[in-house]
Amino acid sequence: SFKQHDIDNAFIRTNDNEEMPEHLNDAIMLCQRDFISELPPIKWKCRVPVGNGKLCERMDRYKCPFHGVIIARDEQGIPSYETDRLHEQENKNIRV
Repeated sequence: SFKQHDIDNAFIRTNDNEEMPEHLNDAIMLCQRDFISELPPIKWKCRVPVGNGKLCERMDRYKCPFHGVIIARDEQGIPSYETDRLHEQENKNIRV
């Protein structure tokens, strides 16, 4: 059976000299934890034009926390696909 020093868990606490109840012992042993050791590679930077004339340099996998979903952009920060350009233009018109 486990003792507190064997398990470092904020939700399961026992006294140092008290053993863990058997039903908790079984529950801990039956918990399955999946660990993915490899994350998908980061493909490109956010590259949204920011106020100082530069492009956002954040490299996130799917979504920039400041500018939203990362889409393909050219070196000037203009969206590569027409649908993305139209969507970005609509969002600018809504904000103004």
